[in-house]
Amino acid sequence: MGPDILVPLAGMAMTIGIVWITHWKRKHETDQRAAVIRHLIDRFSTGEEFTAAMQGPEARQLFEALSPSKRQPKTEPVGIFLLGAVSTCLGIGFLWLAAAVQPAMVYPGVILASSGAGLLLSAWVARRSAAKRPGSRPAGDAERADSTAERP
Repeated sequence: MGPDILVPLAGMAMTIGIVWITHWKRKHETDQRAAVIRHLIDRFSTGEEFTAAMQGPEARQLFEALSPSKRQPKTEPVGIFLLGAVSTCLGIGFLWLAAAVQPAMVYPGVILASSGAGLLLSAWVARRSAAKRPGSRPAGDAERADSTAERP
């Protein structure tokens, strides 16, 4: 394995490492929440005691602290779009590098550009399906609806 293939492999290994660390962190947070809830349930012998203890404002604060962060569904296509745009741009950069300097860069270029295009398509489909759901608007449409409501 020559040094010319080492840089693309290192870039892909870094991407895989970032995805794995993110997945592990979310799994670890979920396991910790489950352990706290399990310990809380085991602390009470009957359901009535548990219900009575969970009626106060302290219990609401505990549940808010234990609940996972709630992402707005309308912002998820935006995140997918950003990831797709960055991946596509990196792929185009690798393809330009392959054409100009080093032909071995065509492989990571094609992989990044095609995965970026797939993510862009996925964001577009998510936005269209969110627009078709009754009572929901995709991100950015609320401002447009407000500006068009002012016109006669």
